[in-house]
Amino acid sequence: MVYEAGPTGFGLYRELRRHGYHCEIVAPSLIPRRTGDRLKNDRRDCCRLPELSRSGELKAIWVPDEAHEAVRDLCQAREDAVQMRLRSRQQFKAFLLRHDRRYFGKTSWTKTHERWIADQRFDHAGQSIALAEYQSTGRSGRQAARGAVERLTTTRARGGGAAQPGRYRQRQRHWPDCEIGDFSRFKSARDLMG
Repeated sequence: MVYEAGPTGFGLYRELRRHGYHCEIVAPSLIPRRTGDRLKNDRRDCCRLPELSRSGELKAIWVPDEAHEAVRDLCQAREDAVQMRLRSRQQFKAFLLRHDRRYFGKTSWTKTHERWIADQRFDHAGQSIALAEYQSTGRSGRQAARGAVERLTTTRARGGGAAQPGRYRQRQRHWPDCEIGDFSRFKSARDLMG
């Protein structure tokens, strides 16, 4: 069996394997397309994928085990929290800048900067409400990022997971490497970068 990778994860793959079926997942970007064939059609694809698989034209993707996928999820949750914090801070700074509120300290988001933010007052109720909303959003973004960092630190302290404690130990300082997984599947550095 073969199917395209998608947003649903690897649950179907694992279930098929548990029942003894051979299954491969292929990246949609690596499926050969006929010239001029730009339309995505599930019915046509479900007939074409087995043909391409039998002819050896498809390259299956690497499927991480459940423990590795859990580490990937943790990395993604941390990255999402960091991005959320960044977006909320940018939106908050844009709001203040629209109202000519400029912080002249050396570094933003320090205790001094946060005291400066707390001292900001507006004449109109709508702007005061907006300020309070941005402040609470900024705090929740920081709390989410802080919580993710704490979870990450806890996971590092536990050795990357109780199921296989030493498996990720060498890569703990390089969390993006967790996305790569098994480095031995790459023949060369060029292959890895590709």
